Amino acid sequence: MFENTKGKQFSPDSATDYLPDLASLQSAFVNIERFDMQKGSGRIRFRDQLLIKRGKIKLKIYQEQGHLRPHFHVDYGAQTHVASYAIDNGERLDGNLHKKFDGEVSSWATINRTSLLNIWSTLQAGYDVQPYIKALPAL
Repeated sequence: MFENTKGKQFSPDSATDYLPDLASLQSAFVNIERFDMQKGSGRIRFRDQLLIKRGKIKLKIYQEQGHLRPHFHVDYGAQTHVASYAIDNGERLDGNLHKKFDGEVSSWATINRTSLLNIWSTLQAGYDVQPYIKALPAL
């Protein structure tokens, strides 16, 4: 026998007894994953931001402490972090994106370097980057 947060005892076979607790726990985790407030600073820690989506390709940028070189990640279909690209010169840093898309992503990064660097530094500082992302041209 187990006890839920309301002191009600249940067995592992009686799943319906703890589903409300599970739902509230899942909701809490979703909110934690979305952002962490830094008290007193007025800044929000955003975990990741979608830059561009076209078909199966998603370009994402993350708030990553300790990552000195500005970069973004590419997801393809259900695969995450298929590749990562440097913002300063569009170079593929890691991964294997099909060459059909590799040049296009690299070229897009080079053309949009100034905007991407602005997004990177704003995100790392903990501020909202959505207005800057909305101004990015399509891939």
